[in-house]
Amino acid sequence: MVERISLPRRCSASRTRALISITHRLGYLTDTQERILRLIREHIATHGEAPTITQIGAAAGLRSRASVHYQLGELETKHAIVREPGQRRGIRLA
Repeated sequence: MVERISLPRRCSASRTRALISITHRLGYLTDTQERILRLIREHIATHGEAPTITQIGAAAGLRSRASVHYQLGELETKHAIVREPGQRRGIRLA
């Protein structure tokens, strides 16, 4: 279902695209994914590197590493993060 937004009558094309993009980005992540993304963003800002899988799981309330891997895969599919295979703490914000 596509959510309709009302725009001012005189709205430039670039502003319209930006508003639609913002509306789309706010609605496409689950609560868990938003929590994980916020955690990653805060950890990178505070420590200068991404958190480990274990740290993400503990902070997000996920019991297994598989759950964390699944959520990270979903975030990568949705272009919210980029993972670097084989790299320790290989998570970057997109």
